[in-house]
Order: sequence, then C-alpha cells, then structure tokens
Amino acid sequence: MGSHWPAKAKHLIKHQKSVPGGITSDIGEGAKQVAIVAPVERLLYGRKEAAYKLSISLRGVDYALALGEFDTRRVGTRVLITASSLKRWANSNHFRPASKGKPARPDKEERAA
Repeated sequence: MGSHWPAKAKHLIKHQKSVPGGITSDIGEGAKQVAIVAPVERLLYGRKEAAYKLSISLRGVDYALALGEFDTRRVGTRVLITASSLKRWANSNHFRPASKGKPARPDKEERAA
C-alpha cells in the first residue's frame, strides 16, 4: 500500500529546515517556500527562565519569590512561575529601601562628621 502524500509533499517535508520565525523548504530550482510559525507562549517558567525573561539576576527572582511577588505552581519539587505574574511584575515599579530604618544616603551633617 502506498502513501496518501503526493511526491512533492514528501520532498517538502524531507527537506524542511527550521529558521527563525518559520520553516523554510526548498521547492526546487533555487526557490524557497517559507511557512511562518507563531511562537507559542509558555504558561509556566522556571527560575532561570524567569530571570532571563525579566532581565534580572537569578538572585533577584529568588528575592521576589521569597516576598511572594510571583504566582507559583509546584510540579514535583520544582517551583514554576506563571507567565501572567511575570508580565504583571514587569509592568510595575519595584522600590525597596536600602535597609530598614536607615535612609538610603546619609545626611550632609553625618557625611561632614
């Protein structure tokens, strides 16, 4: 029994290459056919992936996790961060004092002493 695929379709599938933003296929005589593939957004991210997406350090993600700034899901022993909480965190401002009870910079009188 033969396949239902026409010979040209088999050739296209056999010679596909993945390229950024899509898949290209050599359709003969130097011509190329490109299929644009939309990226699939993930729902959950690990700590390293979250740090990369937010352009912050892994320690920064750990601090935010400890402060409860992200919605998380547990899968086994892994703590995964939801995509919606990453977007919410990225769209907000984050101010933290340098230390509790002390101003971030000493007053002029304290510096002169």
